[in-house]
Amino acid sequence: MKKIVSAMLVLLLLTVSGTAALAAPSTAPSKTQSAVLSKYLTAVETGNQKLLKSILHPSIKIQSTTFDAMNNIKSFIDEYDGFIKHVDLKIVKSGSPDKKLGQAFKLSGYLLSASPEIFTLSNYSVTVYLLNDKGNPKFVTEKSPKNVPIEDLDAVPDKTWAKVEKLLTDKYGEDYFERLAGETEAEEGESGLYYTAKELIGDALLEYEDLKFANGVFANSGSHFSQIVLSDTGATSVTFKFENTGTADLIVVASGSGEDEVKVKAKSTKTITFEADPADSHLFIIRFDKDYDTKNSSGKIAFKLSELKVYTE
Repeated sequence: MKKIVSAMLVLLLLTVSGTAALAAPSTAPSKTQSAVLSKYLTAVETGNQKLLKSILHPSIKIQSTTFDAMNNIKSFIDEYDGFIKHVDLKIVKSGSPDKKLGQAFKLSGYLLSASPEIFTLSNYSVTVYLLNDKGNPKFVTEKSPKNVPIEDLDAVPDKTWAKVEKLLTDKYGEDYFERLAGETEAEEGESGLYYTAKELIGDALLEYEDLKFANGVFANSGSHFSQIVLSDTGATSVTFKFENTGTADLIVVASGSGEDEVKVKAKSTKTITFEADPADSHLFIIRFDKDYDTKNSSGKIAFKLSELKVYTE
């Protein structure tokens, strides 16, 4: 399992959260400092702005970029079933207290970022400053964050890897790694020439309605009439990643040489492949509709479609 190579998830993280593995008593934070650090880390891990404000030093104002980062984390968790956890975190005092910033603490360990389709384990470190306010430690700032994805997971200590496996299988199910391995094999097994959405749009072979397109991603934020139309591509198959970010269960329908459909529940993601007959697919249309046979039929339509590949002979 450790040989699965993870790709970097696009996240704006300040640092990570969790239970601190304390160093020797002489360099360990006090009980009250540990409590503040734990709340700070949990806030960052979950994108909880309210929790962060509750431990913020009164002399500090949170910048808009911090709110943006927290919102991105929360969106990743809410919209993509994302998961952020530290593993084997160590916290030690760093140097003497600074008059303006307070006591520095060096945090170091591993950062686990995951979704149902992929995970990343990184080496990370950050320095966090706590300054007393009326005798109580409060969060001031963090400096020198480092977050380096680990490409060779075999280099991770066995005890640490065991914790990573448990976190992921507890969150996404016992078959999480088997599903990842299956998707990797499927990708490796794909063959033939394929075209991307950007290439097809540039060649006037792909049109889309009631969708926004940017950086290879089609997005829908409420339209009931969006569709993607492929013309004269000679497609043998069409594959893409479909992220249902809305509250309604959806049906993705492909019409061309016959008709096929895939159901995608609210707040879930699937990699979808539709087969096509190049001799009988002058028009290949992908449509999106609510699944009216479920309890979520009154929910909102919203989705992202990415990594579109149109394979040809």
